[in-house]
Amino acid sequence: MASLSPKVQTRALLFILGIAASLGQAPFSLWPISIGALVSFFLLQFRAAEGELGPFQHGWIFGFGYFVGAINWILEPFLIDASSHAWMAPFALALMAGGLAVFWGVGAKLGQLLGDKTYSLAFGLGIAELARGYILTGFPWALAGYVWMDTPVAQLASLVGVYGLTNLTFVLAAIFVEIYVRRGIFSATAMGCVLILASWSWGTYRITDLQALETSKVIRLVQPNAPQQEKWHPEHSLKFFALMLEYSAAEPKPDIIIWPETALPIPVEYASELLDHIRVVTKNSAILFGALRFDGEQYFNSIIYLDQNEVAVPVYDKHHLVPFGEYLPFESYLRRWGVEFVSQLFGLGFGVGPGPSLFMTKELGAVLPLICYEAVFPQNARVSGARADVLVQITNDAWFGTNFGPQQHLKKAQMRSIEQGLTLIRVANTGISGVVDPYGRLIDSIALNQAGFLDAQMPPMIQAPFYARIGDWASIILLCFLLGMSFWKRTETLRVDLKTK
Repeated sequence: MASLSPKVQTRALLFILGIAASLGQAPFSLWPISIGALVSFFLLQFRAAEGELGPFQHGWIFGFGYFVGAINWILEPFLIDASSHAWMAPFALALMAGGLAVFWGVGAKLGQLLGDKTYSLAFGLGIAELARGYILTGFPWALAGYVWMDTPVAQLASLVGVYGLTNLTFVLAAIFVEIYVRRGIFSATAMGCVLILASWSWGTYRITDLQALETSKVIRLVQPNAPQQEKWHPEHSLKFFALMLEYSAAEPKPDIIIWPETALPIPVEYASELLDHIRVVTKNSAILFGALRFDGEQYFNSIIYLDQNEVAVPVYDKHHLVPFGEYLPFESYLRRWGVEFVSQLFGLGFGVGPGPSLFMTKELGAVLPLICYEAVFPQNARVSGARADVLVQITNDAWFGTNFGPQQHLKKAQMRSIEQGLTLIRVANTGISGVVDPYGRLIDSIALNQAGFLDAQMPPMIQAPFYARIGDWASIILLCFLLGMSFWKRTETLRVDLKTK
């Protein structure tokens, strides 16, 4: 790199640090490397001189590297029919990573405008990550807070949620840089270790053994492991349906059986014969399963409840749809210009359900359902004025390969359990299916890319954590405090400058 200009060297270093920061995400979960890279980014931003790369460029390049490393699973859907779509894969990754990196660039610029290069940078990035979960329906994948998921530090999400935990991660980097420039590397490292150890100890103290408190209800999770290229194929789809029937018929019978997203190979309105087969094998057990359903001229991605009276009732329609996968953003406006969204399934985009809601079952109590992508959003896991007894996520992760995507998706579902203090039952087509306790621990599971079923008892809920009661206001309160810290530090800096003059 010696022959390269300083600006090119800085760009290369920022990109490499971004890649390193992404290693804290699953499947690597190397949180020390991730934190080290984030601290290095803060230090580079602190030392940036006039005439070098601006803060937006710093943030964008670091963010671009981070998202290239963290969301490379987005290549997988284009490789299912590689001969037709593989050429689009690198463009999709570059556009997605580049678009998400804009939030980091804006956050870094906001930090610079506030005048402080540490706490204000943490504030700017925190605001950017919170906004990333809401703007244009949001995409809060690979938030920095998820790097703690395999450690007790993740329990802080019970207080501030994953957005707040993300901001605390930025604050950790800011504190390290503040102490480093004043007192040196030893003091900064010591303080960083103290803060992490304190959080680790509190998280360990919070976790309680719930095994002795499991309910007597038995839940069966069914995982057919249908590859995406075969899932809807007319020559293969029925064999996976037959496999799910076989698993559901196994003795002894559970209280309730759960199948994954879009488990039926045809819409439920046209599946009366298939429903009869389900009724036969699930006799004396209720069943929840994913299916497409037709209402008027619109298809919905739904959950159907077939109770022990053998009546099939749609209980939930997915409301948080995947942009460009389940609907085309701004479609109503684009239609005026002759642009129509054509779904791979039936030539229609999916209808939008009414939003997060609860439905009652005799076997599980009040269920808060999440279909696939919805579990990525903390705001989808709570209903104002009511509390669920359990979270149930059904999903089809076959689109996203056999490593990065499914494992990262699982970690996000586990975080929802910590935030809400609820057990989460996760049933995935290709995995990972399992039972997550209210502390986010995966206590029993079916491995990725294996067909099978799992009978499990459900751990009870715990007292509603602070975050479950106030939601993302917890993160906003933290951001306001951090903004106050930024202004205070800026005022102190100006006061010292005036004294020296």
